[in-house]
Amino acid sequence: MIFQETIINFNTILTALILTGFAGFATTIGAAFAFITDKPSTRLLAVGLGFSGGVMLAVSFVSK
Repeated sequence: MIFQETIINFNTILTALILTGFAGFATTIGAAFAFITDKPSTRLLAVGLGFSGGVMLAVSFVSK
């Protein structure tokens, strides 16, 4: 029984580490994109803000 609980805890920790790594990777890609562009257009900014707002709303409705 103790061995099964350890595996479950290890899987939970591994899942958290993978998701954290993915979030960090996405942040790095976004920051690199911000440094690459000289002056972003207003349309690009509007799309980025709309996407990030949609993600925040989705997370707020889905999370417990």
